[in-house]
Amino acid sequence: MTLQEFLAKHVKPYDPATDTYRREPFSKSTDNANKASAIYNMHMYWTKQDPYVVREFIEHYTEPGDVVLDAFCGTGMTGVAAMLCRKRHPDGRMSKDGTAPRHAILFDLSPACVHIARNYTTPVDPRDLERAFRALMDKVEPEVRPLYRTKCHRCGNPEAQIANTILSDVFRCPHCNRDVVFAEGGRWDRMKRGEKVERIECECGWKFRKADAEFVRVEPVEIRVDCDRCRAKGQAKCRPLDQEDRALYRRIEGEDIPCWYPKDVRLFGDVLRKKQLRDGFDCVHKMFSRRNLRALSVIWHYINESANLACRDKLRFVFTAGLYKASLMCRWKVRRVDGRINEDGIGPYSVSSKVLYIPSLIAEKNAVDNIVTDFQKILKGEDSIYTAHWPANHKPINHVEIGDARRLQIPDGTVDYAYYDPPYGANINYSELNIMWEAWVGQFTDISREIVENRYQRKTRREYERMMTTALKECYRVLKPGRWLTVVYSYSDASMYRTVQRMAHEAGYIDEGEILYVGSGRLTHCQMQSHKVQQRYLVINFYKPHNGERKALAEAEHFEDEVVRAIHGFLREHSGATRDRIYDECIRRTFSETQIKGFDLDALLKQEFQPLGDGWQTAGAVLKDREAKLLEEDVKTVQDVMLACQQHLGQHGAVPIHQFREFYQLKLGAPEFVDFDDLLASFKVEAGRLRLPTPKEQEELADINRLRTRRHIRRVVEGKDLRYVDDKSLCDWIAFCYREEMFAEAVALFPLINDTQLDADTYRATEDVVKVCRKRLKEAGEPERRAQPQKARAKRDGKLFEA
Repeated sequence: MTLQEFLAKHVKPYDPATDTYRREPFSKSTDNANKASAIYNMHMYWTKQDPYVVREFIEHYTEPGDVVLDAFCGTGMTGVAAMLCRKRHPDGRMSKDGTAPRHAILFDLSPACVHIARNYTTPVDPRDLERAFRALMDKVEPEVRPLYRTKCHRCGNPEAQIANTILSDVFRCPHCNRDVVFAEGGRWDRMKRGEKVERIECECGWKFRKADAEFVRVEPVEIRVDCDRCRAKGQAKCRPLDQEDRALYRRIEGEDIPCWYPKDVRLFGDVLRKKQLRDGFDCVHKMFSRRNLRALSVIWHYINESANLACRDKLRFVFTAGLYKASLMCRWKVRRVDGRINEDGIGPYSVSSKVLYIPSLIAEKNAVDNIVTDFQKILKGEDSIYTAHWPANHKPINHVEIGDARRLQIPDGTVDYAYYDPPYGANINYSELNIMWEAWVGQFTDISREIVENRYQRKTRREYERMMTTALKECYRVLKPGRWLTVVYSYSDASMYRTVQRMAHEAGYIDEGEILYVGSGRLTHCQMQSHKVQQRYLVINFYKPHNGERKALAEAEHFEDEVVRAIHGFLREHSGATRDRIYDECIRRTFSETQIKGFDLDALLKQEFQPLGDGWQTAGAVLKDREAKLLEEDVKTVQDVMLACQQHLGQHGAVPIHQFREFYQLKLGAPEFVDFDDLLASFKVEAGRLRLPTPKEQEELADINRLRTRRHIRRVVEGKDLRYVDDKSLCDWIAFCYREEMFAEAVALFPLINDTQLDADTYRATEDVVKVCRKRLKEAGEPERRAQPQKARAKRDGKLFEA
C-alpha cells in the first residue's frame, strides 16, 4: 500500500466547524521505563523508547483510528505503541482488555531503521515464523556446524561445538621484532583474575604498551566448549586450543567464502578509532572473524531463498538482531557477580553507542547459537504483539518507508498527533554506526540529508538547528490545528535546550505543561560510570495553536540566577538529589519561561550548596524524608551519618563540640567517607556548642537572595561581571563577605572602592573590616586575591566600567 493510499484510507478530514478536539498537556513522568520487555529486547539499537511509555502519550492525545506521525522512527517504537493502544471508557479510564489501535506513519532516512521498524510493526503468526526458522536451520546447520566442531575435553564427544573462541591481539615487540601474544602465559592468568595489564613483556625482556607496538593479527588463545553429552558449565567449559582446533582455524582463515557478503563496504566518519584505521579494520567485512563471516554469509544466503516473503523479512530481522554480537566488537571481559568473578569469565558483549571499537580481547561467538538465541527473543516478542494485541483477522495498520523529515509527502492538516525522538545534536552518529546493518541490507543512508551535528559531515550546531527547524515546520504543516507534538531530548550541554527552544518557537509551536522525564532503573554502562551522563530523557509537549499565536520567552540578564533559584526550590523538597537529577530539574523549571543559556552546574553546586554523599542539599537543611532510626543501627552512607547527627542534636539540644566529636567517633565510628569539619558546617555553632538551626535560620542559610549576592560578588572578583556597582554597594558587599566568611573576596573588592566618593567614616569602617579579613586569611594560610587583570576595571566617578 502506498503512502497516498494509506492516507486516503485512514485520515479523518479536518473540519474547523465540527472539530471538538481538546486535550490538556500530558503530565505524567516515569522512572520505571522498561528496557527488558520482550518487545524491547527483540532487536538492539543505539537509542530506543519503551513502547508502553509511548503508548500512554498516544492514548492521551488521540482517539482510536487517529493517525500518528513519527518522522524519526528509529526502531519503530511509536508504531508498536500505536498498535498496543487500548480502548477508552466514557469516564476517561483505559481498559485493560481489548485493543483500540491508532494508525502510525513512520519515516526514517536510514534503511537499517526502516528494516527494523517495518519488522517491529508487521507481525506474523509466530507458528509460521517458527516453521520458517526450522526450515532455515535444516539448510544452514549441515554447512555451518562443522566450522565450530571440536572434541570435548571431558567426555571425548567428537561432535561438541565451540561456544566461544577467545581471540587476542598479537603485537610486534619494538625491541626485537618478535611476535608477542597479548593474552599469553602469566598475563592471561592475571586477566582472568580481573587484573589490568598495562605493559606487555617480551621474551627478550623488553616491556612496552600496546599503543607503542605494531599490531600484527588476532590469534585464538582459548575456547569454551558446548557438549550435549556431558553438559559442562562455567569454568569446566574452558580449555586451550589443541592441534586440531588450530588446524581448523588456520584452514578457515585461508579458504574463500562461497556465498555473498558485503565486501569492501568502507566504514567512515568519527565512529572509527585511530586503532581501527591503523590496524586495517576499515571495512564492514573486516569487522568479523573469517569463520563467523563465512557462517553469516551462508545464513544470509538461505534466508534470501525463503519463499514466504513475510517470514523472509522477519528472518532477515533475526539476522540483523545479532549481527553485532557475531562481530569482533564482542569484548571478552571478566564478569563479576556479587563482587566475585564469574566462573566462565565471559561478560556481556558491549557495543559502544559512540564508536565501532575492536578490543584487544575478543569473544568470537558461535554464529549459529547466536542466531538461535536471537530467534527465541524475537519469537517471544512477536508473540507479545501478535497474540495479546493483534487479532489474526487484522491487517497491518502502519506505514513505514524511507523518508526525509523535512519533506513529508503528506497534505496539510492531516495528522492527529506526532511523537518525535530526533537525533540529539552530536550525541550519536547514526549513519556511521548503522552501516554495519545497511551493508547487508544493501541500502545506505543519504548522509547529505541526515539531521545531525557531525564533524566528518561538516555540519555544525548552526546547521543542525537549521535542518531541525525545517523538520519541525514540516511537522507543524501536516498537524491538524490544536493538535500536539511530543519531542524527546537528552543532552548534557544545557545550551542545546536553548537551541530546542529556538527551533520549536520559530516553527510556530507553543510549549505547554511541565517538562516531563522518562527514566529507567536499568542504566547503561556510561550512565553508571558518571552522573554527568544523562540518566533520563526529557519530554516536551508542543501545541499547534488554532490562530497562529506566538509565545515569547523572557531573557534573563543573568541566567545563572534562575538556575540557582531552580536548584534551591528543588532541593528544599528533595534533599540529597543527585547531580544528574538536579540538571534535569534546571531544564524543566526554566524551559517554558526563560531563554536557556549554558551554565556550569558543577561550579554552582560547589559554590552555593552542600554535598550530601552522591547528592546535594541546601545550606542548613534538616533531613525529613526518612523515618527515624535507632542510633545502634549501622551507618553506611553520608545520609545515614547526617540523619544520626541530626537526631542526636534534636534529642540533646545544644551540645559542646568536644562531646559531639565523641559521639561522631564512638557511636558512628568516624566513617572515612565523611569529613568532620564538613559535618560541623551543616549545623549552627554558638559559644563552642553545636545545635540544629531553627526553621528561621534554615531559611536564612538557604535564602536565594543571599546565594545570588555571593555569586554576583564572585563574578565581579573573577572579572566575569561588568554590571554597574557603586562604591556604597561595594562597602555593603565587603560587610556581607565578612559575615559569610568570604575573606578573600572582601580583600579583592576593597581596591575597587573610590574613597573620594565616600564619607570618611564609611571608608574607615570598611577598611577596618578588610584588615580583619586579611588577618583571617593569614591565619588560615590562604593567599589574598585580586581582580582578574585581563578584565580590570577603572574607577571613575564612583562607578565601575569595563577598561
